[in-house]
Amino acid sequence: METIETIPSIPLREDQTQRCKEWIDSLRSGEHKQSFNSLIGKDESSFCCLGVACKISSMEMHNQKFDYNNEKYDMLPPKVWFDNYYGFNFHSVVARSFTGFYTLANLNDNVKLNFNQIADVIESVFITRTPIKININ
Repeated sequence: METIETIPSIPLREDQTQRCKEWIDSLRSGEHKQSFNSLIGKDESSFCCLGVACKISSMEMHNQKFDYNNEKYDMLPPKVWFDNYYGFNFHSVVARSFTGFYTLANLNDNVKLNFNQIADVIESVFITRTPIKININ
């Protein structure tokens, strides 16, 4: 069994902190089915962790894609929007282990952490800024 440890971030703005808290609450709510390797599942009722972030924002969803400035996004959200809305680059490393470094997308798609665990990571890295350890298989 391997353990990952979160890497605390710099503080976010107050509005970005509030949005991250809403995202955390949404991930923990149990109302979203988890998908992997795309923002929205083929059934349009499941999402990866970044897809949940898009869904709870003001982004429009059409045909398995999110609309932003008349462009369609299905694999990753628009970087500039995400950076400004949530206060960090979704490509940022949020955790590490002896064998590698992890982004939120890696933790969702490759490590297959569940939404509660991903919410714990986001909270640790961006809200409390206190490292936590999570055992992974």
